[in-house]
Amino acid sequence: MKRRHVIAGLAGTAVLGAGGAFVLYGDQLTEHAASPVSVAASARADTGYEETDFEAIVVSESVAGVGEVTVTNYLTEHEKRVDMGPLGDQRGAVFIALSTPQVRLLGREFNPVEDMSSDDLVALVQDNYDGISNVRRDEDASVTILEQSTGRTRYVADAEFDGSSVEVDLHVSEAVATDEDLVVTIGVYPRELRSLEEENVLELMREVVDERPDAAEEESTESESDGDDGGDDERDGADDSESDGSGGSDDGDADESDDESDDGDGGLLAV
Repeated sequence: MKRRHVIAGLAGTAVLGAGGAFVLYGDQLTEHAASPVSVAASARADTGYEETDFEAIVVSESVAGVGEVTVTNYLTEHEKRVDMGPLGDQRGAVFIALSTPQVRLLGREFNPVEDMSSDDLVALVQDNYDGISNVRRDEDASVTILEQSTGRTRYVADAEFDGSSVEVDLHVSEAVATDEDLVVTIGVYPRELRSLEEENVLELMREVVDERPDAAEEESTESESDGDDGGDDERDGADDSESDGSGGSDDGDADESDDESDDGDGGLLAV
């Protein structure tokens, strides 16, 4: 199971909400799409988290009396390597930002995520991820996300990590609204690192942005890199043709090793 499945329940509730809107208002409501969210680059630098995944999560379900309803959500994952004691240095601190589309008509919101409490949200996490158990409410507070104050709850739970049980802090924020979407965040790290990582998670929540701030810069950098690499590739190709081929074999072994390493270290909330 991937982390995308952890929040699949949230996406599913949006599908059902959209289906209800369809029944009342017609077939133009069978498709809904959110916009991406991320965390400001400065906050990632301050906290040591890296954006490790960004993807659209498209959920389609057949709704009785409606037909096929499709909702596109966006998930952005951030990870940080931390000392997990006997387990060593692992990607044990994770922050997830999820956007799901509003389905608002005539002043009524059909996406139930808008009214879900922290308990409702964490229950969906549990329902969609078998590796989380023994969840206990630990603290209720508020946090400002996208210039809106919202509820934030810290839970203590047991999580499966690399075959071991790890006690974790699980932070869940209730939804805040952008112009067209609803945004929910989840942060998790080993409980023994609370004094170090709790403030980092709260800063990431406060620095959520309703865009991908690095996307344009990354695209520009990649284009420049591709251009610069053109000549290098030709030179490399010439060099390779003169070699005995051993270099290509070594690169392949390194790639396989990297893949195995990545698969073995999936981070919390991923198995």
